[in-house]
Amino acid sequence: MVAQDERLKASSEALVNMKVLKLYAWETYFKNVIENLRKVEHKSLEAVQSCKSYNGFLYWSSTVLVSTATFGACYFLGVPLYASNVFTFLATLRLAQDPIRSIPDVIGVVIQAKVAFSRVVNFLEAPELENANIRKKCNMEIEAG
Repeated sequence: MVAQDERLKASSEALVNMKVLKLYAWETYFKNVIENLRKVEHKSLEAVQSCKSYNGFLYWSSTVLVSTATFGACYFLGVPLYASNVFTFLATLRLAQDPIRSIPDVIGVVIQAKVAFSRVVNFLEAPELENANIRKKCNMEIEAG
């Protein structure tokens, strides 16, 4: 998200100052800057997506791995496996499977919400949005008008 913010900031700066860029022929320089920022953002997104795919594979295969490990341990330890024990274990594992699989998604949503709330707070705490500044500006416009 930091890389995305930097790219968006550079893009909006280039769009706002388009006349100056055209006047001094800085289009290629800003194009290169934005493309480099896009490459950095792409690397970050690639790393995040590969991590998500690894975690997804791990969580989706976890029930099979846990079942295999449990039944293998029971076999090697000589614990008798009756149908009632096996079905009870599998049913319990199935009940716990969905909440465990949703943990990474919940963590991701919480992180995104935290970032969004901090951005909103930073925007609302900006000095130009303080009531005293707004009142001064309104009073100055009324007095001037």
